[in-house]
Amino acid sequence: MSLDQERVELTRLLPPPGDPGLSEQRHAELRAEFLRRVHSPTPRFRWSWVRWPVVVVPFVVAAAVAAVVLVAPAIREAAPVGSNSQVAGSSVRNAAELLSKAVEAVRARPLVVRPDQYLYVDSFNQWRGHEIGQDGQVRVLPGPEFNRREDWYPAATSVRGASRHDGGELREGQSWDESDRNIPPVSTLPTDPDKLLAQFYGEVEPDQQPRDWRVFKRIHELLMMGNAPPELLVGLYQAAARIPGVHLVGQTMDVKRRPAVAVGFVVGDTRVEWLFDRSTYEYLGQHSVALKADQFNQEGQSFGPVLIMRRAVVDRPGQTA
Repeated sequence: MSLDQERVELTRLLPPPGDPGLSEQRHAELRAEFLRRVHSPTPRFRWSWVRWPVVVVPFVVAAAVAAVVLVAPAIREAAPVGSNSQVAGSSVRNAAELLSKAVEAVRARPLVVRPDQYLYVDSFNQWRGHEIGQDGQVRVLPGPEFNRREDWYPAATSVRGASRHDGGELREGQSWDESDRNIPPVSTLPTDPDKLLAQFYGEVEPDQQPRDWRVFKRIHELLMMGNAPPELLVGLYQAAARIPGVHLVGQTMDVKRRPAVAVGFVVGDTRVEWLFDRSTYEYLGQHSVALKADQFNQEGQSFGPVLIMRRAVVDRPGQTA
């Protein structure tokens, strides 16, 4: 796989929906921003392209967001799974121990949703786009932009969920039963880590390499959706600990300045990191880190964060606690 292909793959942290079109609300937002830039008195450059990764949820097509460029904390040397190297200030020595701590956190504070209830997920992403001018130089667009997304996931697959963007209008989405995107509900996945790995490796096509990255990415997608039930989360973390290449990154911070400890997987010149709270080991979200400078990122810069800010069990869409 070429570097360009890897970069494209990393900007799509979740698989595209069947209908990739943007919502009417997002179209209006992008059009307003485009017109603002066109009529701006500042110098303008020819727009060649802007990168937009798409975050998918099962009920509505999420608004597309461009890749973020943010300065990350210094990269620590990563320890492979099974290593005994202690991370300074951390009680975990390798990825397997950290993911085991994440399992303990899920079991200690499970979010159990009754069939008549919803799981509320408050999430955050941050992005900064790029453009290529007529001189061929890459320039960073003004930003970064902050985006808040709230989702209400029903426990029953026949009930419609809802979402809200940046405090705007509450929008009803499709139910699992109405979805035509062939995305199975998380309730149908096995919870045994061996069965999960067998299913995910079985889904990898022969031409999709590397296989371990594809399986890590599949688990990553489920974590970012935020609505995996406790028993599935346990299985996902246990399965991830068994994937070759998953390693302990060490201490870091997310873009909200929350202290975190991370595990990662390197693909090409990028490391995708899962972030966990240093004290409780609850999942905070993810970001990617450039391991080599390119036209978009400096070495050590993070980009594309998707953070879980809060999860709660509620009785109806629009309710947050």
